Amino acid sequence: MTDPLVDALSQAGYRLTEPRRVVAELVSGRSGHFTANDLIADAQAIDADIGRATIFRALDLFTELELLERIDLPNGDHAYVPCLPDYHHHHVICQRCARVTEVEDLGLGGAIADMERKTGWTVQKHRLELYGLCPECQVAASVERWDERYAGREYLWDVKPNQFVERYVGGLAPGTAVDLAAGEGRNAVWLATQGWRVTAVDFSQGGLDKAARLAADKGVSERVVTVNADALTWTPAEPVDLVVIAYLQLPPAQVRTVLQHAAAWLRPGGRILVVAHDRANIEHGYGGPPSPDRCYDLDETVAALSPLEIDVAEVARRRVETEEGTRTALDTLVIARRPAA
Repeated sequence: MTDPLVDALSQAGYRLTEPRRVVAELVSGRSGHFTANDLIADAQAIDADIGRATIFRALDLFTELELLERIDLPNGDHAYVPCLPDYHHHHVICQRCARVTEVEDLGLGGAIADMERKTGWTVQKHRLELYGLCPECQVAASVERWDERYAGREYLWDVKPNQFVERYVGGLAPGTAVDLAAGEGRNAVWLATQGWRVTAVDFSQGGLDKAARLAADKGVSERVVTVNADALTWTPAEPVDLVVIAYLQLPPAQVRTVLQHAAAWLRPGGRILVVAHDRANIEHGYGGPPSPDRCYDLDETVAALSPLEIDVAEVARRRVETEEGTRTALDTLVIARRPAA
């Protein structure tokens, strides 16, 4: 069975030199996207007697013959992917790590057909590349942004606990607790002053350093453990009595995942308290993110915690003291409980 690239070279009238044959076989041995450096490493691994310049020339030739599609990476490098008959490659490219992901048609075929109908043109080929941040780099960029915000000596937020955490947890018998997305630790440290043994989890080490300092200032360092981790993937080693999630800003699908995970951490009788900016706050409240995708919906939050018994579910009014006086923010507030065994 002959190599398709070798066949295409012959049909195009190009002489099949040994270096071209080797590069063609290296390309055919690759799946998905690759770079020239990937082929160079492959050639070295099999002790092929071809140099970098030969590989680059061969890739240029294969691209010119439309056997490969070249993708421009944000770092100035190029990636390559084999061209399939009657199939358009669309790609989304990470501007941070240069990761390339192939995406489906996205409805572009219909848009092209409509354009042809309106203009009389015939589109013979097209190329679509979208640039952004992959999921992993979104997290990394957020970590850097929050570490930078927390870098100063002063606390970014009030060191007092959230008013709903204080109101609804204050009368509970202390046990083990998780403060997920703890930030500078105001809720975790307050819980520790009430006798709870708390694990404060956040992806920003800068925030956790502030939390550790606050715990030391309050004399509760022995009851607060800080963990630098992603709220989407972290899980406690054993069930806990309380989970607090305060103002964790993620897209709705990821919020649902976090809430479902957190509900599973509770031991019988354990509670979870969720408080976050409600979507109604954008138009009718004060502060908070302006995007609905970073705010919560009461019904969606309750649904995500559906295995639990719901004790409190409301759009709560929160007092916010500002230089202009007291303002009111609207928060999604849900408290749920795992039934006792």
